[in-house]
Amino acid sequence: MNRSAVSIASNIAGGAGRRDDRDLARFLRIIRGFASELTAQTDLIVRLSYFSEHDVMSLGEDTGRIIK
Repeated sequence: MNRSAVSIASNIAGGAGRRDDRDLARFLRIIRGFASELTAQTDLIVRLSYFSEHDVMSLGEDTGRIIK
């Protein structure tokens, strides 16, 4: 989960620093992939009872905003 979250932040920074719209679009696609990984990992920690659904609800909402 840490790797996915760090990759999202790093790719946002990297994409924002590009001057070419195609490069930015590529970074945004990469971000979407990492956000999807984070969503899957969040689902797993709830299913494995490491955290309750209530505990990770805001993380899921934040990840949903990233994907949009």
